[in-house]
Amino acid sequence: MKKLLFAFTVFTLYFIISSSTSYSQSETSMQDILEAVKTKITQLENDKKQEIVNITIDLLVNQGKKTITRALDPNFEYTVLVIGDRRISKLKVSAYIIGKSGKEFTDDAGGVNPSLKIVPDDFDIYEITVGAQDFNGTENAGHFAILIYHGEPLK
Repeated sequence: MKKLLFAFTVFTLYFIISSSTSYSQSETSMQDILEAVKTKITQLENDKKQEIVNITIDLLVNQGKKTITRALDPNFEYTVLVIGDRRISKLKVSAYIIGKSGKEFTDDAGGVNPSLKIVPDDFDIYEITVGAQDFNGTENAGHFAILIYHGEPLK
């Protein structure tokens, strides 16, 4: 009986420890997108000396889209990078300038981790829209992150 109790205790401890550091691929956990973003932050800030000015993490469902609005300074060249979690296989990011005459398309990109370069002419308001173009397997939702960053001032 003592051996059975000991084995049960060891098994329970193993399960508790391993479940706190991993997650099932079928879960809707944000853990993997958070880990991907943390890795990218370290790479951008420490290795490439970039300043991250915005991080947005959200959920895309079916062919839905999410939009953020951001004022950008003409003294910088910005990169907009979009990262999807394990459930999203292809993303699309589009950028628009919001002006007095409405919304003007500037650029778009698609792929696994699409990115755009934006060099504002003035202190402009930009609308960044992200949508999932494709999901892995039978998935129809997944988390994504938008990172907007820049290097040293241009001027």
